[in-house]
Amino acid sequence: MTQNYLPKDAANYPRTSATRTALVEIAQKYVDDYTNGLKALSPDEKLQKKVLNIQKHMAEHCQTFAAMGFNNATWEGQLAKRENILNQQGILPEYEEKLAEFSPDKRGAFVQYVHANWFLHNAFLNQHIHNLNAAMANGQPEKAFEDRIILGTVYAICREWRQWWQENGTLAFNMWTYEDTPWEVE
Repeated sequence: MTQNYLPKDAANYPRTSATRTALVEIAQKYVDDYTNGLKALSPDEKLQKKVLNIQKHMAEHCQTFAAMGFNNATWEGQLAKRENILNQQGILPEYEEKLAEFSPDKRGAFVQYVHANWFLHNAFLNQHIHNLNAAMANGQPEKAFEDRIILGTVYAICREWRQWWQENGTLAFNMWTYEDTPWEVE
């Protein structure tokens, strides 16, 4: 399991810490499911093993991105770096007025959630949507198959993260709703 590193001042940030922990635990549930699925397969079930291995590794990446810690050991430092990244990407400015009214903890929870989602888009989703389209255009069914599995897995986790956020979050965030299914492109 990925270590859910919580900064030293986590007690001062209960909502931020809870957001991070929830995202990590949701992804861990998927890691556990895929790991158990792999254990149940016989050696000759090669395709199923390939699929479950891809899914397990993607769930581990989701978990790692949610639990990622910067070198600064305080939430203030961690969140400042995340906010800087999200501001550079043009994501936070539209929320700034509402966020200005929030406590550092409520603001931090929002930043933690949005940053984890942005990171997955930047590192995996955008790239694999592009790769899937290219594989389909170039007649590469094996590559398209792998991209579909990656997209479906990350989307499933992000959808569950979103559901948790809608029930527990501090501010609605609808940039990515995960209602689309880009892996079903034909």
